[in-house]
Amino acid sequence: MNIRGCFFLTLALFSSATLAQPSSWLPSKPVRIVVPASAGSAPDIFARIYASELQKALGRSVVVDNKPGASGIIGTENVAKAEPDGSTILFGYNQLVTINPYLYPKLPFDVKRDLKPISIVLAGSYVLIANNDLPVRNLDDVIKLAKSKPGALNYGSSGNGSMMHLGTMLIERATKIQLTHVPYKQAAINDLAAGHIQLLMEPAATAIPQIKAKKVKAIAVTGLKRLAALPDVPAISETLPNYDLSGWNAFWAPGETGNNVIQRYQQEIDKINQMQIIKDRARDLGYFPVSGSSQEMISRINKESDMWGKLIKDHHIQLD
Repeated sequence: MNIRGCFFLTLALFSSATLAQPSSWLPSKPVRIVVPASAGSAPDIFARIYASELQKALGRSVVVDNKPGASGIIGTENVAKAEPDGSTILFGYNQLVTINPYLYPKLPFDVKRDLKPISIVLAGSYVLIANNDLPVRNLDDVIKLAKSKPGALNYGSSGNGSMMHLGTMLIERATKIQLTHVPYKQAAINDLAAGHIQLLMEPAATAIPQIKAKKVKAIAVTGLKRLAALPDVPAISETLPNYDLSGWNAFWAPGETGNNVIQRYQQEIDKINQMQIIKDRARDLGYFPVSGSSQEMISRINKESDMWGKLIKDHHIQLD
C-alpha cells in the first residue's frame, strides 16, 4: 500500500473519534511533549506555550522534551516507540511525515503506522533572504542575475532534502535558473549575513528578527499571501503563480493511542489556539493558528507527500 492509501486508512481508523461526544480522558501521569528541534527554535517556543496551557487544562504536569537531530528522526522515533497511553506526544513539523519517508527509506519507524495525527495547529511561510551586498531587490532581480551568471549564486540550507533545499529547487525548476547549493549542519543565516553565501530560504520565525535588525534583506515570502509581520515583502506567488511553500506544526501521538485520548487533546488544543497569546506569538514569528478536521490534515499530508516525493525521486535525493 502506498503512502496516500495508508494515510487514508489511518483516517478511517480514527475519524469516528472526531464525531463522538467530547472526551473526558485525563492522563494518569505527567505528559511529555517531545520536540524534534533545539531549544529556542520556533517549534520549541510554541511547544512551551501549549505545554503551559495543557497543564492547566489537564491538571497534570506537562513538560517539553527537546530531542533535536537527524532531520527530526531522533525525536519522532522517541514518540513513535512510546507507550500509547497519552503521556507522550510529538510537537513536530510537516517534513517529518511528508519528506523524511522519501529521503530516508530505512527509517526506524513507520510514519503511517507508528504516528497518529492529533491536529495541525500552526502554519507559516519561509522567507527568501539575501546578503545585503547582493545587488537584488526582489525575485525578478534574483532570476535575472542568476540567468546572467549560471551557478555563480550560492544558496544555503539546513541540509540536503530539507524544506529550504527543496523549496529553492522548486524556484530553480520553475524559472530554469541554476544556483549552487551549500548545505549546512547548523544555522546558515550567519554565513549569509557575512557574505559567504548569497541566498537562503529561512523559516520566518528566525528570518524576521534578522531582517528587522538589517543584517539581511528580504526578497520574498514563500506562502500564497504576504505576511502580517512583513507586509511590504511580496509573495513568491506574485512572480511565480501557484508557488506555495508552507511550513506547519502539528501534534501526533503514538500509533496505537486510543481515540478518546486523541479527542481530548484535539479539544484542548483547539481551545488554546483561540487564545490571544498564541495569535500574538504566531503573528510575531510569521505564523498563524489553524485548525481543521482529521480528513483535512490527512489530505494536506497526502498532497505535500506527492509533491515532495516526485521532486526527490526526479533528482535522486536519498540520505541513507
